[in-house]
Amino acid sequence: MKINKVEISKFRSIEKGEFNLTNLNAIVGQNNSGKSGIMRALNSFFNPNLELRFYNDGTNLFSTSYSVPRIIISFSNISQNSIFINYLINDIVKIKQEYNKKRKKLDYSILDVNKKYKVLTDDELKSLHTEIQFVLIPSERGLINNLENETGVLRNLFDKFFLENYSQRDTLTPKVKKAFEYFKDKALKKVSKGIESKYLAKRGFEITIDSKYPLSYELFINDLAIKISEGDRFFKLEECGSGIQSLVAISVYKYLAELSHSNFIIGIEEPEINLHPQAQKELIYSLVEESNNNDIQIVFTTHSTVLIDQLEHSDIILIRKIDCVKRKFKSIIKQLSNTFWDDYNLDKLKYNKFHRFRNSDFFFANHILVTESPVDSEVIRNLLLKDRINIEKNGVSVLELGGITSLKYAFYLIKELALPKTFVVDKDFFLPYSNGKKSTSRDSNGFFKYKDTFKSTKLIPELLPIKAKRDLIEKYFFSNHTKSLQLTPDFDLICMNYNLEMDLLSTSNGKNLTYSYLNIDEENRNSNYLFENRDERIKDLDVLLNIINNSEKRNLPYSMRYIIKRFENLK
Repeated sequence: MKINKVEISKFRSIEKGEFNLTNLNAIVGQNNSGKSGIMRALNSFFNPNLELRFYNDGTNLFSTSYSVPRIIISFSNISQNSIFINYLINDIVKIKQEYNKKRKKLDYSILDVNKKYKVLTDDELKSLHTEIQFVLIPSERGLINNLENETGVLRNLFDKFFLENYSQRDTLTPKVKKAFEYFKDKALKKVSKGIESKYLAKRGFEITIDSKYPLSYELFINDLAIKISEGDRFFKLEECGSGIQSLVAISVYKYLAELSHSNFIIGIEEPEINLHPQAQKELIYSLVEESNNNDIQIVFTTHSTVLIDQLEHSDIILIRKIDCVKRKFKSIIKQLSNTFWDDYNLDKLKYNKFHRFRNSDFFFANHILVTESPVDSEVIRNLLLKDRINIEKNGVSVLELGGITSLKYAFYLIKELALPKTFVVDKDFFLPYSNGKKSTSRDSNGFFKYKDTFKSTKLIPELLPIKAKRDLIEKYFFSNHTKSLQLTPDFDLICMNYNLEMDLLSTSNGKNLTYSYLNIDEENRNSNYLFENRDERIKDLDVLLNIINNSEKRNLPYSMRYIIKRFENLK
């Protein structure tokens, strides 16, 4: 029995949201976005006694209105001997938990074959919490050593172990009693007599020192703790890094799952705490390996791009906060579907090649700036810095395409995750060159010439989905690019008049700065010479930054001024 899908409504900051669980999932988002809300929803469903008081005091409620907090979980991999086998609908069992405000109780119901919810019986509820269990491992991993608490992890593990191995005949307790009798005979009796001899024996009293509890193997349990050895050195678990603590915790719960004959879902809060990047990579590889076993699912919250870079994007659950009328903010949950690549006709291998091992900080950003190349990114970054706009300080993440053919991967990813963004692209993405290729499509000054109609690509209508405005932009791209710049920001898009370097060299100021910087002879000081004889050099970052750093805003081309305007409004 495994979790297939989770639906949450009116719980904490989550008004309504859903996500799928695979064997290993990461919950990502900015601070205070609601990541812990997902963990607490799972904890509520599987460990209701731990969460009930947070419903009663209002912590787990979305608002103070009559809305009902509800968690619905769909389960797959139902065994033939499960009590829920008769509730299968398309190989899925769906169980709902709702908070009853009047009775201050959490109620469970199950979707039957007539597609109506019926209340779970006591036996069914007991079976639910036996067949599959959720354990939340907090950021303080040392709690796993807690044996004195009857709900402690190790205490639970030993109870299961002894029940499994010694339920028929307790062979350990007699040995414990024998050892204690030896201790009593050799030490306790002598200490007792020593105390007696002072005053009490003369008054007819005898002293006996004995165990205050019935003797059994449990005598040893409360003083046990996990230690980690490395060479000839031993460390207490709480003294180890959180990565080791996480792996030990997972191992304990996996063994507990084996003894309990049930499946475990393990939730880990920020497993990367106190781990350097290489250790984080080792940790995520270990988590991937562990999650490949069928008896365990792992879900963790994280702020680490190192961890999520190793996962499929469909295994990442993004949670973001937005403004809300009923409360200060609400959380929205986004996740790529399993059919994401088929839905948009994307090559998954090429998609992974583009995104895998790239910096994934855009998952945590306030806004994403998408550029065609690293040079474009650096030019725009410096352009904005000159205007006192620090994009990193404002939570803007830069995603570099490494070529315009990758735009579709970034576009559909950002679209599905509903992330705020700005695309900065060259005109040749939209319009074909007038003569079919760059070299023969230039005017008398060396600038590119284009045809007057859009390329017939599927992505253009999706980037510009309003047909009336799309038709206007198509017209203005060819005849009056400045007017197009008044329209494209409505679609989170800024298009160069030509391309970034050619736009910067389209002004007299830009050309003159470049002539001087490159020591161009007087007779060659024309744009044709730059574009045909220095075509590679004018693309270099230092050349472009020379223009940016030595130009007033009024001397920049309109495309650059609109980029500044766009990010001024985001501050």
